[in-house]
Amino acid sequence: MPPKHGFSDDFSASFPANAMEKALSNILSNAVKHTKSPGKVNAYFRGRAVIIENECEPIQASVLPHIFEPFYRPDFSRSRNQGSENPDGGNGLGLYITARILNTLSYRFSFEPFVGQGGEKHSGMRFTIFF
Repeated sequence: MPPKHGFSDDFSASFPANAMEKALSNILSNAVKHTKSPGKVNAYFRGRAVIIENECEPIQASVLPHIFEPFYRPDFSRSRNQGSENPDGGNGLGLYITARILNTLSYRFSFEPFVGQGGEKHSGMRFTIFF
């Protein structure tokens, strides 16, 4: 019987702790910042991947090719404008740094919109790191 977590018993991943801590911290921080109440942030493993999802308005397809560029902030919800819903929109470096770290470590990753399945009507963004 396979393990319940979905990994084979010999699954392992080695990486520099400081680098991976920074990458995961950036991903989780963005997920929390851009999740509107009462939305959820979910983190889980599927096969040999770690997945972080947050319920939010999905990022438009036209914006996604630019999301890992330095200093890129796609919309008002991510601006530093004090009148916005999220005044601490950041400086546009978090996902750029994350991509640089993961590319240096030779880990594939994706960042894409998702729509809940079945009876769920939630949607948002999903960041997946493949080990």
